[in-house]
Amino acid sequence: MPENRWLSLFEFQQTQPEVNQLSWLSEQGSMTRQLMMAGANGVKVDVIAAKHQRVAKEERLFLDLPQNTWPYVREVIMSISDKPWMYGRTVIPSRALDSAGGRLKMIGDEPLGKILFSHENSRRLIEIAKISGTHHLFPVFKGMDAVKYLWARRSLFEFQKQPILVQEVFLPNCPLQIPE
Repeated sequence: MPENRWLSLFEFQQTQPEVNQLSWLSEQGSMTRQLMMAGANGVKVDVIAAKHQRVAKEERLFLDLPQNTWPYVREVIMSISDKPWMYGRTVIPSRALDSAGGRLKMIGDEPLGKILFSHENSRRLIEIAKISGTHHLFPVFKGMDAVKYLWARRSLFEFQKQPILVQEVFLPNCPLQIPE
């Protein structure tokens, strides 16, 4: 699979991934629920950042945002038994924060899936990539310097009739990360 290139779920399936990889990366429901099923000790959400900021060109183009826009970005690490399993980055255009969407800024350390999957919001697509350290989503923190690549997926949700980009990067502790 090419690095740093997003594939549709169908294209990814054509690469004949490992069953475990396909199970995690093609999950249509809540990833929070998937993590909870994997970790008997519960899932902890640590918010790294939650603020309006510039986004990567790739994210801006994906959401069709104007160049000088500052959407709301929420970054989290989801851990099981104090081991980080997933890095999440959600990009929420300002127009999605109007009215009921404003509660997305108030969720604190609650999983985003609690809101997205509790209402009539819908996932429009899933894309999958094998990202290297040069990709803007590759997390930079202790212990990641020896990691060559990570699996990631991004989903476009419709929330209150507005697009939201949810990106998930699966860290080395996650069981879908099969060594080469």
